[in-house]
Amino acid sequence: MSRVTDAAKRVSDEYNMHRVADPYGSIGKWFAAKLTDGSSDHTLYDSRAECIRHQHHNEQWYAYVQIGPWQMSPMDAQTFLKKHREMYSAGIRLVDPDATGGGKSVIKRLTEHDEARQHRSMIVGDVTPSNISFRR
Repeated sequence: MSRVTDAAKRVSDEYNMHRVADPYGSIGKWFAAKLTDGSSDHTLYDSRAECIRHQHHNEQWYAYVQIGPWQMSPMDAQTFLKKHREMYSAGIRLVDPDATGGGKSVIKRLTEHDEARQHRSMIVGDVTPSNISFRR
């Protein structure tokens, strides 16, 4: 098992802090986490597009996290950050501040195997597997 980074712990802490502070009101809201260190401005936004717009033209340096009705473990945050960093390094841009929804986002797959296939397809450039999809 890989070591969880401080950046992942920050993202996990930020997510879980919002869930504890407002258990029902935070669901569906968004926050931005820096890809470099996982830090956030501690602000929740009503939409992904609004969250992106408030990053002052530095939107490509952030990952955008939507609060759901569950907790986020540090390992979940580690995987989330790792995927977003690798997609950015591979030239994949999910953020589009001019798009109504803020751009594309990756839909989490149901099984670990499907998640791994999706990730490999995005990073390595294999033929897109049938289990990959983007939502706008």
